[in-house]
Amino acid sequence: MKQSQHKRLIAYLEQNRSITQLEALKELGIFRLSARVTELKKQGYKILGEMETVKNRFGEDVKIKRYYYISE
Repeated sequence: MKQSQHKRLIAYLEQNRSITQLEALKELGIFRLSARVTELKKQGYKILGEMETVKNRFGEDVKIKRYYYISE
């Protein structure tokens, strides 16, 4: 894993305050968002995850996790 993924993710969270796995893949090229979040938490960043329900392309309810950046 390249350090640049951490930098891209923090910059995105600072600007947008939250991110989902699909946004991370589309916008940042990060496939394993939960792993990057865990690594950043170990470095001292405050990131919280919350489950939310959204509709998929078939109109079905699905649960996804949205991560929120908590800045000091």
